[in-house]
Amino acid sequence: MTTTTQFIDGTTDWFICSCGNQPDADGFFSCLADGTIVSPTLNGDWDGTFYICESCQRIINGATLAVVGSARRSVAYRNASFDWNTY
Repeated sequence: MTTTTQFIDGTTDWFICSCGNQPDADGFFSCLADGTIVSPTLNGDWDGTFYICESCQRIINGATLAVVGSARRSVAYRNASFDWNTY
């Protein structure tokens, strides 16, 4: 069985996810490889690689625009109660 890497739309200056989400809709957030939302600060956990689509929970490599996975249900649940004062 062959798997094909999925990519989000890279023809604009912003992300457009396969689900149709854009920054001015539900948006995208910096995250870890498992989809856990983290602050994009220089001294934080984020290494600048991954973003999560807030609509469908796809995890996206920001440099290649490849969809590298989806957040597990437990991660999505934890993200839903993220403390935005720490973002």
